[in-house]
Amino acid sequence: MKRWGYPALAFVTGAAVTVFEFAAPQMFRAFYGQTIYVWANVIGVILAALALGYLLGGRWADRSDSPRPLFSIIGAAGAYAIVVGWVGPSFALWLAGPEEYPMDASIQHFFVESLAASLVLFGPPLVALGAVSPFLVKQASRRLGVGLSAGSVFGVGTIGSLVGIYLTTFLLVDLLGVRATVSCAGALLVVVSAAGLCVTRSKRSAAAALVALAVVPFGLEPTHHELPGGTLVEAVESPYQLIRVIDKTLRDGTRQRWLAFDEGMDSFHSIDRPGEESFWTGAYYDAFARTPEWVGRKSVRICVLGNAAGTMSRLLHDHKLPDAELRIDGVELDPQVTAIARRHMGLTQEKHPHLTIFHADGRAFLRGMPKRTYDLILLDAYTRQVSIPPGLASVEFFELARSRLNEGGMLFVNLGAVRRGGNLVRALSDTMAAAFDTPVYRCPLQNQANVLLIAARGRTPPPPPPGLPFAIADRFARHVPGDLVLTDDRCPVERITVQDLIYQR
Repeated sequence: MKRWGYPALAFVTGAAVTVFEFAAPQMFRAFYGQTIYVWANVIGVILAALALGYLLGGRWADRSDSPRPLFSIIGAAGAYAIVVGWVGPSFALWLAGPEEYPMDASIQHFFVESLAASLVLFGPPLVALGAVSPFLVKQASRRLGVGLSAGSVFGVGTIGSLVGIYLTTFLLVDLLGVRATVSCAGALLVVVSAAGLCVTRSKRSAAAALVALAVVPFGLEPTHHELPGGTLVEAVESPYQLIRVIDKTLRDGTRQRWLAFDEGMDSFHSIDRPGEESFWTGAYYDAFARTPEWVGRKSVRICVLGNAAGTMSRLLHDHKLPDAELRIDGVELDPQVTAIARRHMGLTQEKHPHLTIFHADGRAFLRGMPKRTYDLILLDAYTRQVSIPPGLASVEFFELARSRLNEGGMLFVNLGAVRRGGNLVRALSDTMAAAFDTPVYRCPLQNQANVLLIAARGRTPPPPPPGLPFAIADRFARHVPGDLVLTDDRCPVERITVQDLIYQR
């Protein structure tokens, strides 16, 4: 093999490693979500597999002087990856089971199942790719010094990994989908293996390797986990999440259209009721319908952080006072969420005449608009289904939000709380209290798992107006500040959520 051949192999295999690493959580998100625990399982399995591969490859390299085993290993990894692209989602779905987990049971199940899926689907090819590096170092050291060989192999392999990260994140998954991305990476490894085997005069082995390409699942439709009792209308994979629109029949026979992200839990991010004249959702969103009256103003400028399909905007439009004036800025991170909502969730100019949509991170949007201030900021942003994004839960964020409120303006935070008196509610309340110089109030919603956290700039938040569709459960209570303040440096919202789940059980 030519002198440049071994660094080239290191580049290709390094790229394949990170393609698998970044594609794995995307493949699992339809079934287990993308919590930090799923990512930890994927990364942990990959690191363990690579370590085992380094050890086994080193021992094998010492026993073999031929480069043929090197190309056989690469071909085996590629062939396995092609199979993963074919059966991976079905295997993950089989592990998840047909039932839809409630939130208080999901994390435990998803942790175990994502670990098993990572081991079975991505462990073997990563062991094989880990074994490649010792072979490359040994073969290259015959022409170069050992130190230069090792440095070249690992340096170029790392550059390949960087290329794999950016290709997967910004191009391949969008262009091809997750399954085809994994299969194409496997196919590239098989082609490289076949070329190497031809060079080493193992033409039969090369021909056998190329047979694997015949089963590359190009053009297959992705497998999506439909919710029990629901009909899938459309599913779209974006760089951020799996987006699904689902027609859902509730236990009382009511039909709704849900916008759901990632795994099949009993949760959703927006609701539509096609054909209904009066737009009430029956969910926590309804408590926001009269927030302009709550803030005490008829002409209000509102910022919704986490616009999704515009459920809050629809309620604000449908239930505003006749002489009220609304200006709503809806901030949504994912442009594909807006696109699918326009197609299927009634996000139209006719129904939302006062809504302007911005595609941006909520915090970056507020920071980048220093002259734009609001009478109401409504925070309803969730990541990975189980928690507010850490960047929207820290004291630094709430200080920013306060600075964007007009005097007397109010901040409403929707918190999906598995325990109304749990650490998550206390931590978010303490953090808001640290950012505002006025009291913070908790407003639990009757028959809901949601708690509204409310603060105002320059005044005590007033009680809710009469006639809200949800009665206030327990009390509209002033929060007594504590010391569970979350910061940008330390904001473990997912861990606190898990602690509340465990304590509840």
